[in-house]
Order: sequence, then structure tokens, then C-alpha cells
Amino acid sequence: MKRVIRRKDGWAAGYVAAVVVVTAGLALSSGTAYADNPRPALRVDSLNADPWIAPGGTGKVAYRITNTSGAATQGVLLNISLPKAVSIPQDPRCRNVGANAEGGALISCKVTDQAGKIATGGTVASGNTFTVANNAPAHTKLGRIGLLVVPLDGNGNPTEDYNDTVGANVRWAQVGTR
Repeated sequence: MKRVIRRKDGWAAGYVAAVVVVTAGLALSSGTAYADNPRPALRVDSLNADPWIAPGGTGKVAYRITNTSGAATQGVLLNISLPKAVSIPQDPRCRNVGANAEGGALISCKVTDQAGKIATGGTVASGNTFTVANNAPAHTKLGRIGLLVVPLDGNGNPTEDYNDTVGANVRWAQVGTR
């Protein structure tokens, strides 16, 4: 079953964390159509987040991506979906592109600087902090942070489907409050 992210403005969602499943079916969106890719060029090897954070507190999320294709990337699109009471710091390469089904943010980051250039077979590791809202309920599973990654071409355009939330290029990490 293919899962799809719905977008409000034609951009995908993402940066370091959570892609949320909104509906099942065929991926339809404005712009370029992509064939289903059972072997994406980028693989998310790991996505780890501090699982329990006090309301108002800050946690860490870390990820590792490997380029499994036969060509170096010209950039990387990081699509992130966050639980409702979770936020990440602003980054000039990223923008909020809507809300997920749980009311959390969908963030999309186009990393076209040197950090987005991954050699064939190369692996990069990075991370970020996230903050839990002061008014988040204590002792509650807030939801999942998710990360979906696809390569960008030399013009900063995705070369693969960035709506499909099933595959090696997607990972999830559960977060909650203590």
C-alpha cells in the first residue's frame, strides 16, 4: 500500500523529521509525475530521537543517510513531519509547508550547499534539536517524528517521488512527554 502526503502549496514537507501518513492510494500532486521507485537513491539508515522530554524541554534527533545510487547527489530534499506539540529551530533552507493529519507541522528543506552533496556510496550523519511545547500534556505519547529524503538535481528539483512514505528513504521516531 502506498501512503501519500498531501501538500497545501505544491511543495513537499520535510527537514529532519516526520512525514505523516494522511491517506492511502495513488500519489497525485501538481508538478512532475514520478514512477514508484522500489530502490530509492538515498536510504535513511537511522533516525533516533530522545523519546521522553518534559513539557517545555528540548530533545535531540539524529539521522544517517546513505547514497545507494551510482551518482553523487547535487542536493537533498529533507521532508519532516512533526507531532502537534513539537517544533524544530528555523533554518533558512527550510519552510513550513502545511499541517499533517495530527495538526503538527510539515517542514521541507532543500539542502543544495555542500552538506547536500553525497558521493556514491557516501554516508552523512546529522541532527537537530526539537522542542516540546510548554502546554504539552505530561506522560503522553505525542506522535512520531519522520524523515523522508530524496535527491535533488542541479536545479534543486527532486529526482524521485517525495510523497511516498513507504520505503528505504523514510524513517520514524516516536516522541512523548515525561
